Amino acid sequence: MAINSRQSPLQHDSANGSTSHQAELIRQGSRGEQVMTLQQRLQDSRLDVGPIDGIFGPKTLAAVKAFQRAKGLLVDGVVGPKTANAIGLAFLEAPRETASPKSLAPEHETPAPVAPGEPQWLSIAHNELNQGITEIQGRRSNARIVEYHASTSGKAKSDEIPWCSSFVNWCVTQAGLKGTNNAGAASWLSWGIPVAARRGAIAVLFNPDAVKSRISQTGNHVGFLLQETATHYKLLGGNQGDAVKVSNMPKKAWRLKGYRWPDGGLGVSSTSKQSSTRSDTPTQSMSAVTAWNMSAAQSLVRPFVTSFGLGLYSMDEKGLAKALFSRGKDVHLVTAVFKLLDEKYSSDADDVAVLYLDFVKSRPGAALGMLKNEASLRNRLIHILSTDIVSSEDTQAVRYLRGLANQGSASKAVVPSQPTRAQKQGPIARLTQADFEKAAKSLGSGVSVAIVRAYAEVESSGRSGFGLNGLPLIAFEGHKFRSLTKRKGGIYPYDKSHPHLSYEYKNKAGKEWQVNNKDQEAAWKTLKEAMALDHDAALQSCSWGMFQVMGFNYADCGYATINDFVAAMKAGEPGQLSAFVGFCKSKPDLIKAIKARNFTQMARLYNGEDYGRYDVEIANAYKRYGGN
Repeated sequence: MAINSRQSPLQHDSANGSTSHQAELIRQGSRGEQVMTLQQRLQDSRLDVGPIDGIFGPKTLAAVKAFQRAKGLLVDGVVGPKTANAIGLAFLEAPRETASPKSLAPEHETPAPVAPGEPQWLSIAHNELNQGITEIQGRRSNARIVEYHASTSGKAKSDEIPWCSSFVNWCVTQAGLKGTNNAGAASWLSWGIPVAARRGAIAVLFNPDAVKSRISQTGNHVGFLLQETATHYKLLGGNQGDAVKVSNMPKKAWRLKGYRWPDGGLGVSSTSKQSSTRSDTPTQSMSAVTAWNMSAAQSLVRPFVTSFGLGLYSMDEKGLAKALFSRGKDVHLVTAVFKLLDEKYSSDADDVAVLYLDFVKSRPGAALGMLKNEASLRNRLIHILSTDIVSSEDTQAVRYLRGLANQGSASKAVVPSQPTRAQKQGPIARLTQADFEKAAKSLGSGVSVAIVRAYAEVESSGRSGFGLNGLPLIAFEGHKFRSLTKRKGGIYPYDKSHPHLSYEYKNKAGKEWQVNNKDQEAAWKTLKEAMALDHDAALQSCSWGMFQVMGFNYADCGYATINDFVAAMKAGEPGQLSAFVGFCKSKPDLIKAIKARNFTQMARLYNGEDYGRYDVEIANAYKRYGGN
């Protein structure tokens, strides 16, 4: 939404000199995600803002004034539309005085009446809309918005803290469902199941103009979908114009990250004709799950979880699996526990499932009989084991469960076969000689095809850009994850709780790196664990594909977000080649070294100072492809 045109000298930063919308400006004393994004942008401009903590303090004020002075703007330390546009900062809701085109700003409107058979959570959201819930200017906060926050682990006490996810959590919880317990909008991307556009679906949107940093969830927004048109997403949500509103979010500014629906379509009234698009997910009603006593499941899980604060924890997965196995054929409790794991401890759920099945296979008895006869529990486990990153152990476990489906006496229905990741995506797009020639040409005169092929061979060890289950080749770099998750005051939050994921850089790949990347299955399991701690930082901490481009270079490669970059890496080898070309073009010295056949500089600039024999390997590969 930001306009990047140069501002004329000494323009005042509020529209028409008006002060009627001062509350919508960012100034000293402001707090929240917008301030975090501002601080990151200022830091990217080599200005000292102190810690990036979302608090507009004296150092941020001094940095804003320095930026305004350099850009010829009025130096008042207040970030209004002109300063925001100059630095490339977009507000979640475009302020009324901003110079952004009207077509990009959310438009608010009065909603249509609630339709018969409406999902319960949407009816609850409509009721909040009718109450006219809005933020209170000044030091006081709206008690209702604080109540929304109470439905998340953060339990913020201010209505100035972004609350779109808190609102969705509150509505879902009021409907008797389990939310994400997270105030971040992106947390909903791993909740429930993906669906096509449908009224009442939870929609996660992203504005690429609002973010260019690793700050988690900045630029994301979540709300309830009312309608998708050719040009807009109509959402009912919180924190839309500082209130619960219905807004038309223009597709020119907001990119859809996903629609989500409760697992099995739970929460829809009996008159609704809507159903889940997944045929292999659990379909027990929420009232039944409640009858199974989720509190009992929590009591069983709690002794096996060690909390480190700040949402960090470790789990004794084998101990929990053994405890579940000891419950024999208590299907209600076992199913409730796996539901809890799926919703709250998703990064551990598949490991517990595999260990549980190991006990079942090694000691046939009541638990085995239960699995044969209870399709709902089998489907729950299959859902857990088939979601996101799937290891060979997960695949074998799913195959075992589907085999049990044919043996059950209570239910002879065979669980529908689920396609592999590669089958879902279709054949992987491979590179041709023409692709390499086009890439070399785009890098400029003097760049040969042999150089591009040499980089591909050395980085992928002569393999393609894909490996396990049709997933791109990756390597996880714990030292980079450490730097990307650094907190204010020089705190590295995961050094002690997850030392295998967060560690200082070593000249040679240390034992942590060797264990994390011993093969592609290990690398993807490591990435999955890191994503549970910090989704974006984890993706940026991996090198990807045939050319092993590090994720934190996504912007240099030409992508607006890390998620866009990863999608391209997964789509096929042409996307991986495109990222390589974009990265090289962003490094003029690298292009110069390539044209000069300076293999030492090529190694240093592409692979870092600790490049070992990379220069020799790239030179030898270049010769093998006909270079001279």
